[in-house]
Amino acid sequence: MRSRSFRTAALSFVTLVLAPMSDSRGQHAQTPSEYDLSIHGYPKDLAIVEAIKDFNARAQRDAIGRTQPPLTVPEVMAALRAMDPSSKEMPPQEFETFQRIAQTGVIPTGSFIRFISKRVALNGYDIDVWWINLQIELDKYPADLADAPMYVCRIRTTYVSSRPHDR
Repeated sequence: MRSRSFRTAALSFVTLVLAPMSDSRGQHAQTPSEYDLSIHGYPKDLAIVEAIKDFNARAQRDAIGRTQPPLTVPEVMAALRAMDPSSKEMPPQEFETFQRIAQTGVIPTGSFIRFISKRVALNGYDIDVWWINLQIELDKYPADLADAPMYVCRIRTTYVSSRPHDR
């Protein structure tokens, strides 16, 4: 009887803990790499809350990112709602996609929240920047495709530090 209880408990553990890592056929689901996500976006629609949670975890692995405040849902929604519908760089259909994200709280397949952490040279200075962008339609126009259109909502721009440019 004792071994039967252990076996039942062990099978319950396997079902509850290991099953979510498998697809509907019992095959192990493969999570896309960070690189794949940055090129093609998420492989399915995703609640903005989950995308932000993923973003904040990735940001903690970056030297500048770990010093920045976490991204929040209100910040993303405000950036989406502040977009200019008359921008000549954003076709109406893509603008509507961004507004639908703000209305539904769901980012569509092929979208990705990315950060850009880098040093740029401007006006004789090296400036460390932290940019956060929500990009859409990576499933149609992968980021590694030359001359592909890029549809982006800039969520945050932070100028972290600056110093005279070394020549």
